[in-house]
Amino acid sequence: MYIIYTYLYFKKKKPTSTGEKEKELNELQTVIAQFNLQMEKWKDNEKKEQEKSNEWQKEMTRLNEALSMKQMEITTMTGKYRDVTNQLATLQKELATMKGTSDALSSKPNGGHCADQTLVDHARDNDLQSMKQLLEDTHNSNRLLWTQMVDLLTRLRQSKDDILQLQQDPTSDMSSAKEGVHLPPESFVIKSNK
Repeated sequence: MYIIYTYLYFKKKKPTSTGEKEKELNELQTVIAQFNLQMEKWKDNEKKEQEKSNEWQKEMTRLNEALSMKQMEITTMTGKYRDVTNQLATLQKELATMKGTSDALSSKPNGGHCADQTLVDHARDNDLQSMKQLLEDTHNSNRLLWTQMVDLLTRLRQSKDDILQLQQDPTSDMSSAKEGVHLPPESFVIKSNK
């Protein structure tokens, strides 16, 4: 209505004849139509802004969900790392025990009996094979652990890139959120051979 009031306020010449009144009415109707059109534009712009705001909220929700999944991955990987560390400590104790057993068998006098010497040699062979197997299991555990760690770091780096991309363009798709987040397989936990 402000436009209409402004139009009437600055109207210097009042209509006197019927033709002028009709002209004045037409002009007033034109002003009203323009005002209504402007109102529709304002409403449309407001609707678009609201849609943009909703999209931004969706993007933020998706980002928070992706970050939560990454945090779950970190927590899971930390637990896996702790498990493997404990397993390595157990393996080291077992190796030390086996070495002590092997040394004890080596220093045991055979008393001239071939049977005792055969038992000693057999025990040494078993200890050697067991230690080789433990070392191989330890190596495999470490290799799998580092593979999982590298994979996690790669995905975390992608999440960082997604955050930067989202800050620059809120309407962009995050590749890590779009592809999904995959937790480490349950088979990651390697049990030590005792």
